[in-house]
Amino acid sequence: MEKEKGQKPSHGIWADFAYVIGTLWHEYRIYLLVYLLWASALPVCAVIGSFISKYVVDTITVRDAGWFCIAMLAGLILLKAAATIVKAFCTRYVNTVGFSWFFWIFNRKLFAKRLSMDYQNMEQTSANDSFQKAQNGMGQFGNALGCMRNLLDSSAQVLIYTAIMASLSPIMIPVNVIPALLYFFGRRHIDDFMIKNTDQWTGIDRQLNYINSCAEDFSCAKDVRLYRMHKWIRHKFDKTWEKRAFWHKKCDRYTVRWRIAMDQLPVLSMLVGYLLIIYMVFQDRVSAGNFVLYCTSTQNYGNAICGFAECISHFYWLRDNINYYRDYLDIPDKFNHGRGEPLPKGMCEIRFQNVSYTYPNAEAPTIKNLSFTLKKGEKLAIVGLNGAGKTTLIKLMCGLYDPTEGEILLNGIDIRKFNREEYYTLFSAVFQDFDALPVTIAQNITQSGDAALDADQVADALEKSGLSGKVRNLPGREGTLLAKSVYDEATDFSGGEMQKLALARALYKNAPLLLLDEPTAALDPISEQEMYLHYADFSKNKSSVFISHRLASTRFCDNILLLESGQIIEEGTHSELMKKGGKYAELFEIQSAYYRDEAIQKTESMRQIREAAGI
Repeated sequence: MEKEKGQKPSHGIWADFAYVIGTLWHEYRIYLLVYLLWASALPVCAVIGSFISKYVVDTITVRDAGWFCIAMLAGLILLKAAATIVKAFCTRYVNTVGFSWFFWIFNRKLFAKRLSMDYQNMEQTSANDSFQKAQNGMGQFGNALGCMRNLLDSSAQVLIYTAIMASLSPIMIPVNVIPALLYFFGRRHIDDFMIKNTDQWTGIDRQLNYINSCAEDFSCAKDVRLYRMHKWIRHKFDKTWEKRAFWHKKCDRYTVRWRIAMDQLPVLSMLVGYLLIIYMVFQDRVSAGNFVLYCTSTQNYGNAICGFAECISHFYWLRDNINYYRDYLDIPDKFNHGRGEPLPKGMCEIRFQNVSYTYPNAEAPTIKNLSFTLKKGEKLAIVGLNGAGKTTLIKLMCGLYDPTEGEILLNGIDIRKFNREEYYTLFSAVFQDFDALPVTIAQNITQSGDAALDADQVADALEKSGLSGKVRNLPGREGTLLAKSVYDEATDFSGGEMQKLALARALYKNAPLLLLDEPTAALDPISEQEMYLHYADFSKNKSSVFISHRLASTRFCDNILLLESGQIIEEGTHSELMKKGGKYAELFEIQSAYYRDEAIQKTESMRQIREAAGI
């Protein structure tokens, strides 16, 4: 979750790097070993290059150099060639095949968390911002290993070149160290600025990703074209990008000024070093070969110290980015995912006891002090206008939300005492929003592989849901793939057929509690009537909840709750509520009048057609 300003990082620098290394050691050891090999080859290539130049000059200029210089030169050339080959192999492996696996390991953890975290956490803006930061932070994991490789490389070079430069003059050490320290503090200043302002563009990045997904989502494609939404979406993207570009420009302006100043420090250090070496040459204190060695060492020494300082500074930047990733994985789940009470067997009773629920950042509760009982084997209908809280009530009942106040009891036991994953198995649910996975029809129904499905149960679920006729006419029948956007040979279902597929999935699960949230919204009248006729069969030996706007569909239910503003304003059977003459009866009469008028219009239209045809 989001941290308040000034709060300490959740994990330290070394703890974060230990996390990355530990994860790789357990899951991708070869990648880590190749990185260490790469880090070993880099300083060998750099340092040996300086000595090769020295012995080349000594071989040419020193009369009595003899075979020793030639042998040293040949040995150093062979050693550098071997180190270069190793470096080339490691570079290619790490940046191609290895990186793909490296990214997959950490992305899999993020993916698994997204799939398993509590549903109500996923709806919170703070959690979604945290996910966006985690995705961005995961992109820095490769840099973390690269930074460690560079640290090992620069550390080795600093030690070697310190010894070389100290042999020339001790003053060469502060000449290179002082600019490196200034470079370190400048880099820290830039990183602090970036970290402090990350929250400014995280939400913007999430908005850009959402707009991009709308352009890529096949389900949006028809609306975009028919309603000429492409200009509007592009306008939204441009406006959002302008906000993001503002921060890009601001960060660039800020960092460029500091970078220009910082980049002069190694140059200044190198110039001072060269002047000292030239002075010693005039003092006859340096030979021609050592002159070349010291000149190359001065440049490499300054680069190595600045590289070391940059690595240490970069650790802080990487720590914060790795923490974004780890903080998302550490978002606590409120529900019980450990050991819980044993689930009841057979039919179940659900009791709401003074239950209220308020969405995060909402001013008023959506569900207010609500109490009722879904009895064993009862068919309960929940009706009400849009925004009354019907779907929220269903999500509370099946455990997707946890009550803000009150408690929900399953056979007299608070549902918080059950393992939440086990609790989910008690429910077969059909929600208003349903998407098919790009697998076969049978697998969409069973939510499992072909080896685990029961063909007879699949056929029964298709028959009861009214989808069997459609499936029989498909070339692959139940084995037909869905989602043409993924497979060329797949098929796509209409809205009504998708709703039937959702119903078939719920029927196949055959759980003791059946929840139907507007299950006929996308069905034609004939299919809707068939569903009503089969509802008694669907709900046999089950407790069931049926949500609908069409009050005529509630007649077959044992009890009806009329919700308004998150509260039960009327309760009873259809006949009881009609006799009461309250809000339910008023809404029913309004709908009945609409259907009567529609039937009269159809009858009148048919009469006019017959008269025109002379019948």
